Amino acid sequence: GPLYPQDIVSEQPERFFVCELIRERIFEQYRDEVPYSTAVEIVEFIERDTGKTFISADVIVERESQKGILIGKKGEALKRIGQSRF
Repeated sequence: GPLYPQDIVSEQPERFFVCELIRERIFEQYRDEVPYSTAVEIVEFIERDTGKTFISADVIVERESQKGILIGKKGEALKRIGQSRF
């Protein structure tokens, strides 16, 4: 039989990979503007019946000035990341 409960086995790796995918998108979009120490933490991970998973994530940066870079003018930069297809 399985060594771990099924929900732990299935969700934890997914959360990790989603964090990594979001970080990848951030680095692709910002290149040298945002350091690689940027971290992503999943706040909510909800699988929906529609097939689209709802993901809420926090992005942690080193300096206050990097927040503005990530968010962009009127939130446009952050919106692009949020709408990325994975």
